[in-house]
Amino acid sequence: MEKHTNRTTTKKQFERMVQLLDAKPDIAKGFVRGNSASSVSFWDDLAAELNSLGPPSRDGTGWKKVWADYKSALKRKLSHNKRELNATGGGPNKLIHLSELEEQAVQLTGLTATVDGIAGSSSQGAPKAYDKENVDINSGSSEESISGINETGLSQHSQSRRPRQTTGKLLELQVKQQQQFHADVKSIMSSSNKKLDDLIHYQRQSAKALISIDATLKEQSHEQQRHNKEMERLTSEKLELKRRILEMQIAYVSEAN
Repeated sequence: MEKHTNRTTTKKQFERMVQLLDAKPDIAKGFVRGNSASSVSFWDDLAAELNSLGPPSRDGTGWKKVWADYKSALKRKLSHNKRELNATGGGPNKLIHLSELEEQAVQLTGLTATVDGIAGSSSQGAPKAYDKENVDINSGSSEESISGINETGLSQHSQSRRPRQTTGKLLELQVKQQQQFHADVKSIMSSSNKKLDDLIHYQRQSAKALISIDATLKEQSHEQQRHNKEMERLTSEKLELKRRILEMQIAYVSEAN
């Protein structure tokens, strides 16, 4: 089987890979030795399924390398965001946004804990035991072009050391974000309630107008009926008058003869 028909892993393949690894958190985090029978069997099965979604196509080792590179890139992003949160002073927000899939991978692998305390400095020494399948975050770029990962090109060696972020400051930032979120929701709800009140007002005005129109139509119908009856009465009286005049003329002619 050709190992690389296309060097760029598709988003669908990444999503499925995360789903499969979510069922095997020990392998995802690196707890299981890479040469164990269960690990080899898992990566071979994963390769067969991901290759069916390709290209690209890879063997189990190739997909295992893609996962290691993906975790390494995520670790670099988390380290960068950690340094930005630790930074003092003003300036533009340089935090790197993580996609929903990346957030899921971070939760699955526990990468947040691996970067805690290393902000502002490069990682030295061997990786943690549960992350030993990863490529070192400062070892350079992978041969694979991983779709969906935005590499910043920032070198941790070039970053100045910054004060370590305290738990209190992180909590304060989270509280402020939650307060802003609730304020935005409250504003949206208030605007929606105002529009709903206006709609109810217009509906009531429309109902009143319809009632008024209905009353007017009924009055017009009643007046039309009264007018018709009056016209019938006048017509009847007119005919009666003509009949009497005709009788008088006949009587007069008879007396003259």
